[in-house]
Amino acid sequence: MKRSLLLLALSGALAVAPSAFAHGGWGHGGGHGYYGGSGRWVGPVLGAALVGTAVYAATYPRVVYSQPMVMGPTVMAAPPVVVDPARVAYFCNTYQQYYPNVATCPVPWQVVPY
Repeated sequence: MKRSLLLLALSGALAVAPSAFAHGGWGHGGGHGYYGGSGRWVGPVLGAALVGTAVYAATYPRVVYSQPMVMGPTVMAAPPVVVDPARVAYFCNTYQQYYPNVATCPVPWQVVPY
């Protein structure tokens, strides 16, 4: 996109420039007097404006906006309950018995403080 814009501006400047060089070029009228040189500046100025616009458009930084980040409410977990390990028993809900009486439990053991 930048190259095509620059190429378009450059070709436009080159298309306008020959009118600036009509009647003998930049400063000389061929020695035959004044040729109405007031129009000689139009081509170079217009060409410079087109090239400058193309360069500016090709190098101008573009700002990209992203979608705002949506965050849900902060959930605070309850602090873990610290129980003195010497004062707990392990209960098996399936067998309705405590640990030394039941060696294994098909469901996770429940920690019961006493």
